[in-house]
Amino acid sequence: MFRGTGKSFGRYRPFGRVAAHRCLLRLLVGLFLLQHVGRVWFGSDFFGDYAALSASALRHGYVWTLLSYAFLHGGCLHLLLNGLLLHGVGRFVEERVGPGHFLGIFLGSALAGAGFWLCLQPALPCSLIGASAGIAGLLAYACLDLPQQRSWLLLLFVPIRLQLRTLLGLLFTLEIGGFLLLELPGLVPIAHSAHLGGLVAGTGYFFCRETLSLRRPRR
Repeated sequence: MFRGTGKSFGRYRPFGRVAAHRCLLRLLVGLFLLQHVGRVWFGSDFFGDYAALSASALRHGYVWTLLSYAFLHGGCLHLLLNGLLLHGVGRFVEERVGPGHFLGIFLGSALAGAGFWLCLQPALPCSLIGASAGIAGLLAYACLDLPQQRSWLLLLFVPIRLQLRTLLGLLFTLEIGGFLLLELPGLVPIAHSAHLGGLVAGTGYFFCRETLSLRRPRR
């Protein structure tokens, strides 16, 4: 996704070890298989009951669901779309900042997505699952890290090439519109509010890291 200029932008190269984004992707796939096995073979949705995020789960004291929801998925297509984005965007971000910051961005964005969803949809009876908020944060960071880099985007089945800073603005616009016009009226079961929280967190992470790097004394 973030190729096209013929240059290598990586700063971090994990020699002799498995990259963090690949470990995360394998974890998502493994947990999805366990979800499927539990539902089909045992008729139990253990992960949905104890790891999905909802206001009811928090009232029961399941505070870990503020993060655990991001490791679950509702179906093969849900996992496939998030997996493809995580592979492309996650690899790019990890090469730029290393595995520690990569995980920090993902987990922080997932937590922010949970907060946005709970605050903007406090009376919603359903639960939230999916890694989309964490991936949205990674995408926001990538767009800000190389704002003038161009990438291809399939918009209404039409491929267009635009700068990443333009892409980020488009993502914010689509998620705000999706929340107001689709999620809030209950027309689609897509948590645009969680995606929006992830975008905000990824943006905040970038500017906080840039501010700290400017304040750090040079030797």
